[in-house]
Amino acid sequence: MKRLAGKVAIITGSTSGIGAATARVFVREGASVVVSGRNGQRGRTIVADLGEQAFFVRADVTSESDIANLVEAALARVGRIDCLFNNAAASTRDIPVTDIDAKLRSLKAPKSIDLLAELPRSSNGKVLQAEPRKRYWDGQDRNIG
Repeated sequence: MKRLAGKVAIITGSTSGIGAATARVFVREGASVVVSGRNGQRGRTIVADLGEQAFFVRADVTSESDIANLVEAALARVGRIDCLFNNAAASTRDIPVTDIDAKLRSLKAPKSIDLLAELPRSSNGKVLQAEPRKRYWDGQDRNIG
């Protein structure tokens, strides 16, 4: 039996790179996958490759309404969420160095848009966070990368 048979996963930032590779592994292991990202063309291409176990919802993690829509679309289509792989991140690569601090303070994601808050309270699912450092509930940062 496949390890993720019957499970439903949302993978943010799954239109390329680690997120796309994760979507492929999850589908191969039996999960239904909600592919999400900002690039609709890449999302539709990945879903076409993955088949019936996947569908695409365009979502920018810096937009609270996009995140709410992503969760609502997943629940409407498959009825539940078992796993969230929070892979997407806000980019600062096109911002002048002198403006990065201000831009980072103004972004509401990925850290302050808490995808957990959007998940149904009855969910017993798992949340995976793709980042080199993680803040634990005790407030301490630990390097996990």
